[in-house]
Amino acid sequence: MGEFEDSERIVIADDHPLFRDGLRRLMQRSFPLARIAECGSFDEALACARDGQPPGMMTVSYTHLT
Repeated sequence: MGEFEDSERIVIADDHPLFRDGLRRLMQRSFPLARIAECGSFDEALACARDGQPPGMMTVSYTHLT
C-alpha cells in the first residue's frame, strides 16, 4: 500500500469506539509511519484537524450530521 512520511497524520472521527479501533488498526498496518489520531465527537475532530499540521487523511462518520 501507500506510505506516509513520519510527519503525516491520519484523523479518524466516529462516534463508535469499536469502529474507530478497527479502522485505526487497519490504517496502522497500511501506513506504519503515519501518526493516527482518534476522535469520538465532531468537535474533537475539528480540534484535532486544527492542531498542528493538517492531516493527510481524515475520515469522519456521524449519522446525526446528515
